[in-house]
Amino acid sequence: MARLLGVPATALAFLEGQFSDVCAIRTPSGLAYRGEDATFLAGLVDALYGDGLPFREVAATVSAEGRDGLIARGSARLGDRVDVAPAPEPVVAIPDDALVARKNGGQKPSPAPSLPDPDGVLRELMACVRTLAAAREEPSS
Repeated sequence: MARLLGVPATALAFLEGQFSDVCAIRTPSGLAYRGEDATFLAGLVDALYGDGLPFREVAATVSAEGRDGLIARGSARLGDRVDVAPAPEPVVAIPDDALVARKNGGQKPSPAPSLPDPDGVLRELMACVRTLAAAREEPSS
């Protein structure tokens, strides 16, 4: 992508770090970007390198007006070299009042078994250690 846009790869890495919704995808042949991300990056590069605008001004424009203007600009710069797939549909959360059948036939879950007292377990373990030590010290007949 950096070669296609004519910028250093570090410039794309910087832009990716500044805009958290832009994410490179690792592929066996290197890094790739979703079509919309690629055109957005191309629009950013065009504004930064083509127009010579400072980064803060471009970032302010993105936060005020959104990504659409730069995506259109990037599409014009890239032409048909990038397939732009529509953004995936947003994931809809299951409402809190949705009915869900319980696996155990609607019964309330049984309480977790109580754990043994750690001090009691330690006393029992120390008693075993003393018994073993005493058995080792007894002379064999």
